[in-house]
Amino acid sequence: MQYVRSGKINLACRTWGDSTNPVLVLVHGYPDSSRVWLPVAKLLAKQYFVVAYDVRGCGYSSAPSFLWEYGMEKLEGDLLRILDKFSPDRPAHVVGHDWGSIQAWQGVTSPKLAGRIASFTSISGPCLDHVGHRLRDQFGGRRGGALNTATLNAMGNQAIRSWYVGFFHLPVLAPLMWQLGLDKYWPRLLEQMEGIEHAGSDPNQRKEGKNGINLYRANILPRLLAPQKRYAHAPVQIILPSRDPYVTEELYRDVDRWVPDLKFQTIDAGHWVLLSHPEAVAELITEFVEIHKAGGPSQPRSGKPETPANKEASKKTGKRPKKKMVNATS
Repeated sequence: MQYVRSGKINLACRTWGDSTNPVLVLVHGYPDSSRVWLPVAKLLAKQYFVVAYDVRGCGYSSAPSFLWEYGMEKLEGDLLRILDKFSPDRPAHVVGHDWGSIQAWQGVTSPKLAGRIASFTSISGPCLDHVGHRLRDQFGGRRGGALNTATLNAMGNQAIRSWYVGFFHLPVLAPLMWQLGLDKYWPRLLEQMEGIEHAGSDPNQRKEGKNGINLYRANILPRLLAPQKRYAHAPVQIILPSRDPYVTEELYRDVDRWVPDLKFQTIDAGHWVLLSHPEAVAELITEFVEIHKAGGPSQPRSGKPETPANKEASKKTGKRPKKKMVNATS
């Protein structure tokens, strides 16, 4: 493990593989640390130089003192510092899961990082600005966003799945649950929710649970209420676990509006697919990286997520959007 300085924050980093190989940067989600990438990283390290860092406030990285220091611009700066350290002379491939994906969208759509990212693989984490624009289009009647029954049902389903977002904005109760012992129960909870055995305990789990809540508080409402126009400057692969209890295809509606080079994959797994099916995840990442490793030709878009809107369209045309379904069942 080594540390990279980002402003006042020390970011703890783990590396695997030969540093002369193409660089892959892995960004973890909530309430995890870079440890969650270990099963996938070991597989990827056979042909890549893999870097995974503890997001600020998590793992062995230092924690900011103020809520605003968890904002997207700060997280973007952290990713830039990692790229400067481990891939200063060539674009790196970035992979994010959950909140790691949400914050990596900031980097892959930021002019500051244009040319620094060769490809981006997003797992169970949409761009908040894209979601914000979709909500404005729907409720503002823009871009043909008519609210029909199917759309309302899909949005309602996603809202129910996102119940925890509101809970995390409570001032005392949300952090308190980690103080009261949720950290010790977390491995068993993963087993009960997704059948993940031997997940292992994280010595910093309480810290990650408490501090990670600040990611929600600092970013969700500002980005949803005042979304920015964010276009991807690198090829993007979206991997959506079909049994994810928190993230549905509704969050990716119209994503191709913002991503010129898009590939959409569906994998038969739950939210913590990194732990349950590391081989399948590593295979999808490798396939996408190899296409864009040397700045080669872009992969034709393999289809956007199937939503109530394009389901209706498919009924009229007799055609349905193509998606690749990866069979990753145990």
